[in-house]
Amino acid sequence: MNGDMEEQIIKQFDSEIERLLRENKKAFAMITSINSQKKQTEGFGSGFFYKKNELPFLITAKHVAEDIKKNYYQEECDCFIYIAEKSIPITKMYIVCHENYDIAAIPLWDLKTQDYAHVIFFNNTDIVSFEDIPYKTIRYSAVGFIASRNRIRLRYEPFKAELQHITLFMNDEQEKNTPHIHFRLDPKQMYDKDYKPTILNIPKGMSGCPVVEVDNGNLDFPQINLVGMVISYKTKKLTAIRMDIIDDWLGYLFTRR
Repeated sequence: MNGDMEEQIIKQFDSEIERLLRENKKAFAMITSINSQKKQTEGFGSGFFYKKNELPFLITAKHVAEDIKKNYYQEECDCFIYIAEKSIPITKMYIVCHENYDIAAIPLWDLKTQDYAHVIFFNNTDIVSFEDIPYKTIRYSAVGFIASRNRIRLRYEPFKAELQHITLFMNDEQEKNTPHIHFRLDPKQMYDKDYKPTILNIPKGMSGCPVVEVDNGNLDFPQINLVGMVISYKTKKLTAIRMDIIDDWLGYLFTRR
């Protein structure tokens, strides 16, 4: 494949992913705590909406949820979920954390239904089974909210959270019998806004965001299937916890009321 053809394919594919994200932007949430006296954010992370047994949840990383709670009690911050152009206060909402893994769930059923009627929920039919996850040929995306692109904008109203996605490739070697999946940013496969090869690092704010399979081996039909949730990242590397682990945990804790 020559360079011009590869650039054209990447450009077309990314435009399709952007379209999919625009259509499903209300499935993703920005989570933040705001100190009104200092007029600044004290905590920041990403999350996504998920239904288990018809019960609605916001899913995020445990360290994001604990940071938000700490800021509420120690810094007297107000805590919010931002979905597209709308915000939902979560200051007094109940947060459930996994005992061993970096997973947290915020049940939404204590809210008024109209507060989240506009939200798009994933469910277990959107999960890619860990056994079925290909290793080498598939592109993935971490879909969340970058802190540096949203913190300053919190000072202005009306606020519109800016959703971003980062292309990932799964490591060829994965640990067996582990809840974690490891990804990499491949410098040879990363492109800037002009679709020129570049090297990027994973920005802050993506903790708690979902990792989705976006092509299933077919560049003509991009899609969004849940693979896992981001819990940590370093330079050019990212670790997620498997989505089937999160789904099983929710099923164990909650049954339909």
